[in-house]
Amino acid sequence: MQKKVKEAMKAGDVTLDFKTDEKIEKPELIDTLTDFTSKGPRSIDGAIKPEISAPGDMVISAAKGRGKETVQMSGTSMAAPHMSGVMALMKQAHPGLSAEELKAVVMGTAKTIGEKGTRYSVSLQGSGRVQADVAAAAKVISDVPAMSLGEIGVETKKTIRRTINLKNISNEKLDLAVSFDGSESVSMPSASVSINAGSTSSLTVNLTLDASQMANERIREMDGWIKFSKDGQEVYRIPVLAIAHKLSNIDAKDLKVESSSLDSSGAAATLNLQNDGKNAGEVLLFNSLGNDERKPNAPSFMSGECDLQTAGYRIKPAKEGQGPVLEIAVKLFKPMTTWNSCDISLLIDADGDGVAEQELLGSNMASIPGQQGDGFATTLLDAAKARQLRKALEDKIDSAKNDPAKLAALKGTEDYSDAIIDQQGMTVFNNSSVVILQMDASKLVQTREGAIAFRLLVSHNEQSTVELDDTLSTMDKADRRISLRLEDQSFLDLPDTLTLGGGESTQLNLVKGDGKDKLLVLMPSNLFSQSNLYTDSQSVSLSPNYLGQ
Repeated sequence: MQKKVKEAMKAGDVTLDFKTDEKIEKPELIDTLTDFTSKGPRSIDGAIKPEISAPGDMVISAAKGRGKETVQMSGTSMAAPHMSGVMALMKQAHPGLSAEELKAVVMGTAKTIGEKGTRYSVSLQGSGRVQADVAAAAKVISDVPAMSLGEIGVETKKTIRRTINLKNISNEKLDLAVSFDGSESVSMPSASVSINAGSTSSLTVNLTLDASQMANERIREMDGWIKFSKDGQEVYRIPVLAIAHKLSNIDAKDLKVESSSLDSSGAAATLNLQNDGKNAGEVLLFNSLGNDERKPNAPSFMSGECDLQTAGYRIKPAKEGQGPVLEIAVKLFKPMTTWNSCDISLLIDADGDGVAEQELLGSNMASIPGQQGDGFATTLLDAAKARQLRKALEDKIDSAKNDPAKLAALKGTEDYSDAIIDQQGMTVFNNSSVVILQMDASKLVQTREGAIAFRLLVSHNEQSTVELDDTLSTMDKADRRISLRLEDQSFLDLPDTLTLGGGESTQLNLVKGDGKDKLLVLMPSNLFSQSNLYTDSQSVSLSPNYLGQ
């Protein structure tokens, strides 16, 4: 074929007609997502990601540096070139549109895809599978290509109002019907809009989020599409996604100790909890490690994420086969859609020389070189061994810096598996500001007095961030020490987790220990805050009222 085309070109212009009556229909390849596709929403704020789906599995492309040879590849490396090609075609089809408008063209003309009769969520497919031919013939676009409602709290019902500006890029007047297609937990009144050729019209939509339609879980994705139709045929769409929190309204107060402050060790203590909301919520109790002030508003190039607000600890008695369990609770100022971007680290320095002997790391295992899987875990590392492994790798890289082949062979060989002492569970409250690490305390290196001396850090592992680590202000210059002796805690008999139903109240019976720390009460189902100015209601630190005084 190639030779025929070249021969024909000698005589003049050559036109190829690729149209054929024969079609190979394989919807399982065209409209089924691969098992390796990434799922959104965006880790930090719950925004829509991905925004669109494109071919990326078993794609045949030119083999780099191998002449006429081809190679079959899969992944974003294939999907991204497809979208680049589509955008080039869109620039030809709609030369007068801006880059942002062209993005709205391809997203607004995508196709909903799914599997076994069930559509994929917006957080999996974005607006849908790209359709270059439909996008080339687009008649209308919006200034809002995606309606990301992000992290949003809902107690019962909540109506969100948004204004959409629609631009008619065709040569005819458009009379469009407007409707919503998606989750049962989202509703929108049907509407209509008329747009003259070449003109723009504004449309106000009201989306109602209904918590009663959510499952029993505390959080659920509410999603779908606002669709625009002409004569019953869809001509445009806007994906909608809300990461909804089914809010509780729990208050913790009246922490009382049945003694004076002088003789409080071992005394009975009580705490009152009241849920004034309509939804159930969790309560978690810890001994406070301290609170921090919110960072002042930073320039836009700095990240305010992974900003540590408060932390606490509790020690559970030893069980058969293991020592006492140390649990560390960490709370940020802002909620995380997922905890992939924030790592929690306890740098344990038993001899006080400023160099950690161990690191207790709470993270996604994929962030530890050499570990497999993408689950969350609390990992205890031999810090000295980890430093040795890192130094050995750096030495190899340095010795191979003038040998590209050796450097390429070293890529991906970083591995800290030999430095891992133990791994335990990590309780992650996605879509909240709270996470809990746990570890067998007998495996932690201790001071001569039997205490754990450490510095607590929260690391933001996005490369674009400026401030990588955040710590409590009380740990800026000195390590914090906690005793592993149960009675040395401020409060004992702390329940693992308590669920308080809507409208329910209860009084907890606790025991006062020898410590002087406040009681930290975490309520991850309560209202959160995305603001840099206002603090949420997901935690409170209480000082006891001594009744014996």
